Parts: sequence; C-alpha cells; structure tokens
Amino acid sequence: MDVMSGETLIASVFDGDAKAAGIGREELAQQWAAAMQRAVDDYRVEHGWRVKLTRLSLGILTIILGVGLVVVIRAVTRQLMLKATATLREHTAKADRRIALFLGHEQMYLSSSAASRLSAPLLS
Repeated sequence: MDVMSGETLIASVFDGDAKAAGIGREELAQQWAAAMQRAVDDYRVEHGWRVKLTRLSLGILTIILGVGLVVVIRAVTRQLMLKATATLREHTAKADRRIALFLGHEQMYLSSSAASRLSAPLLS
C-alpha cells in the first residue's frame, strides 16, 4: 500500500509496518496520510504570511522602542550633567576661601568648565 500525493510516492506501507502497528496496511496508510497532512497544514500555519508579517511588525516595534529608549536616556543624561555642572559651580562658589585664594576663583571656574566639557561626550 502506497501513500501518494498526486503522482508522487510519499511512503509505502509494508506488511511488517502494519503488523508492528497491529492494524491493517490500508488503515496504517490512512493514518500516515492524515499525519502527514496535519504536518503540512501546521507548517503552512507556522510559516504563512500572517506569521511573517507579525514577526516583522514586532521587529520594527522593538527597533523603534530601542531607539526611543536611547533618546530618552540621552536626554536624561544631558539634564543630569547640566544639573551636576550647576551644582558644582554653586559649590565651587561657596568653597572654602583658602582654596579660592590658592587657585583663584577664575581658575576654579575654568577647571569646572573643562571637566564638564570633558565629561559631556562620555555622558551623551
């Protein structure tokens, strides 16, 4: 007994196969054909255009969310850097006068500006 798809031979059921299954050759061939048809149907469902479109859409959504997250993180980082720079300038202005006398106020301001300029590319 042969399992066919059109003119193509898919499988042959022999007496030994039927005996091992404990059923007749024709019934075993029908079971095999039904199982193969289910497998083909499942494959078509799993690899159809709807599944591909869904996966593509989820991929694009993931990229958009990732880019959005990077933009938000950069904006927050920039705001934190500006706030830290302002706080540093405020504390520098109120620093112990001995340091201000030793370095000079203008030199301290230039040092904090240089530090913020150096750290800006690292934080953005």
